[in-house]
Amino acid sequence: MNAQLYTELSTRVLSGHYIKAKQVVQNNAGNLYMIPYYDNGIFRLTVFNKDKDLDEININEILKIDNTSRPNHGLPDPMMNACFV
Repeated sequence: MNAQLYTELSTRVLSGHYIKAKQVVQNNAGNLYMIPYYDNGIFRLTVFNKDKDLDEININEILKIDNTSRPNHGLPDPMMNACFV
């Protein structure tokens, strides 16, 4: 692949104690994005466009689950996926 074909539109920094994230999800129109990630027992979802962060969703609060879940250290997966509907 030729790296010169791609342009970086924006950068997001996920910070926390123990972060696992695997993918950026894009809506069909190509103007919204989200990153499902794990932060030391908390499952989070960051929704953004190319200009700014739009929402930070704490999945644990919505589902009323505690923060004792732990991913497999040998896998990069954050144990969650997301999609635009």
